[in-house]
Amino acid sequence: MTAGSSTLSKRVVTRLARQSLRRWGVGIAVLALGVSGLFGGLEPVTRKAPAVAVGTAIDGGPGLITVTKVQLHQTLPPMVLQDKANHWLVVVAKVEITAEESWTALSGMIQLSGVDGLVDKRPTPMLVRDGARTGMLHPGMPEEVAFFWERKAGTPAPKEVTVQVNLRIHRKESFGGSMQWMPEEMPAGEVTLPLVDKRTATPASPSPSASPTPSAKSPAPKSPSATPRPS
Repeated sequence: MTAGSSTLSKRVVTRLARQSLRRWGVGIAVLALGVSGLFGGLEPVTRKAPAVAVGTAIDGGPGLITVTKVQLHQTLPPMVLQDKANHWLVVVAKVEITAEESWTALSGMIQLSGVDGLVDKRPTPMLVRDGARTGMLHPGMPEEVAFFWERKAGTPAPKEVTVQVNLRIHRKESFGGSMQWMPEEMPAGEVTLPLVDKRTATPASPSPSASPTPSAKSPAPKSPSATPRPS
C-alpha cells in the first residue's frame, strides 16, 4: 500500500467514526427526549389545587368542607392565646362527615396557604354553636366549625387568605392491608376569601351631650354561659 492510499484510508476511517458518533449522539438525544416526555419533562411539573368559589363544598374524602369566612380576632374566649400580644386567625367552615365512621382528625382537614406568622401550622377546631372545643364529628350531623390559628403580633394582615382542603383517599394501607383514609399530597381544592379584621372593631362612643338620667337602668348582666363566637 502506498503512502497516498494509506492516508486516504485513514481519512475514510476517521470520517466513518465521526458519523457513527454523530448518529449515536442523535440517537441518545432522541431517547432522552422520549424518556423525559414520558415522565413529565426534564423539569418537575408543578400542580396547583383546583380553585373553587366561596361557599362551594369541597370533597376532602371523609367529609365535605364549605369554607365561608376568614377573620382576625384579638381575643375570643374560651380560646386562650399563648402570648397575649398575639391574635387569632379564624376560618369558619361547614363540615359534614360523609364517611361511615366518626372523624377525629378535624385539625388536619384544612390548611392555610402562604400565611405568615402562624405559631402552629395545625389549627384548633371549635364548634360555633356552643363554643366547645371538639376533636370529633359524626356522619350525617353537619356542624359549623371555627378553626383557630394563633398568629404572632406585628405580622401584617393580608387582604385575602387561601384555605386549602386536604384530600384523603380510602384505600388499603401497605403493611396490614386494612382500608384506611390515606393522605394525598395534592389538596382536594382551595378557596380564596377576603380577610375581615375584627380586631379594630370598637363600640360606638356616646355623644358628648348625652348624659345618663337618674331613671336610666343599668344594662342587664350577660349570662355566664354566653360565649363569644366568630360572627
